[in-house]
Amino acid sequence: MKAKWLVILAIIFSVVVGLEVATSMEHARAAKPQQTLRTFPQALRGTWYRYEYHRYRRIQISARSLNDDGFKAGIHAKKLPLKMSAAQRRAHPTWLIAYPVRYQHGRWTRVTGWNTWDGHGGDFRKIQQRIGGKWLPLLEIQSGAQLKTDGVAFRSKRLAKRYANLKINN
Repeated sequence: MKAKWLVILAIIFSVVVGLEVATSMEHARAAKPQQTLRTFPQALRGTWYRYEYHRYRRIQISARSLNDDGFKAGIHAKKLPLKMSAAQRRAHPTWLIAYPVRYQHGRWTRVTGWNTWDGHGGDFRKIQQRIGGKWLPLLEIQSGAQLKTDGVAFRSKRLAKRYANLKINN
């Protein structure tokens, strides 16, 4: 008799848990953005420097464009999900789309080519890090699907060279 009640309780528990998971997935689906960003966030804008492989790398972010060491591309707002023809893909190979994402206890801006939606571009966020007793603004950069920081960029060349090997714990 007890075994029968245990089976019934187990079935009821699994149904309740299944409904909870389905509901939470529905909320997550509803929270996705409906359109990509029109402009880059104000916090990311400006000129940032990295020092790697014995040379400076300059990253310039304006309201509507990103210039990463000579590769310049503009941001374009598009409705999601992206649907485009092959002709549209060929016509504008350097257009970028950006949208906000949340992970690792922070808000990031994901930037990717608009015709490579399934691929992963780069993620950027501005953080404040205590270095040498001072709080400095840093541009934290991630690329690929590793979810770990590839590097950081600084507001000045001097700081970029001085802290070239700085590792951020994330």
